[in-house]
Amino acid sequence: MKNGILIGMLLFLTACQHPTVYVYTKGLTALQKQKLAEQLQQQTLPFQFTELPVPKEFSAATLLTSEDKILTSETEQLANIMQAMGYQPQLNYVSVANHYYSDGNIGFYLRGEQIEQGFEMPKQMHTTACTEDRYNGLKVRFVDNLVEFTLLNGARAQLVWQYVRSFLQ
Repeated sequence: MKNGILIGMLLFLTACQHPTVYVYTKGLTALQKQKLAEQLQQQTLPFQFTELPVPKEFSAATLLTSEDKILTSETEQLANIMQAMGYQPQLNYVSVANHYYSDGNIGFYLRGEQIEQGFEMPKQMHTTACTEDRYNGLKVRFVDNLVEFTLLNGARAQLVWQYVRSFLQ
């Protein structure tokens, strides 16, 4: 009889467990954290903020979900929260063998210092801080992901550019 009650209670407790969203943040302002908490309260899963660091290999916005129990609707809600905060979420599915998340639990990672909100590349700039002074002051024009400029000898050049950690490269 005792074993029957014990098994019944165990089944009851297992049935009551809900997947949880474990939230990891780094470099968010107080306002961003407040906005995030408000938005997380609007979604359907319980959530818990953690004090552990965001792994370096994760992008600025990463969702980790288990392969054993995929919660499509809930994961989409969390991705929408990231997008509303100005992030482009990356979704990774992990197996139980990786010791990450199982049973529908989800990892929600945001790294604030890598967000570049409101950056808009100007159409034209002048070069500065070149290692050789003669290249300072060249007029460069930006077209999509290319920069076009004319060298001192009159040759036209095109290079691919990117904006990385507040620097144009």
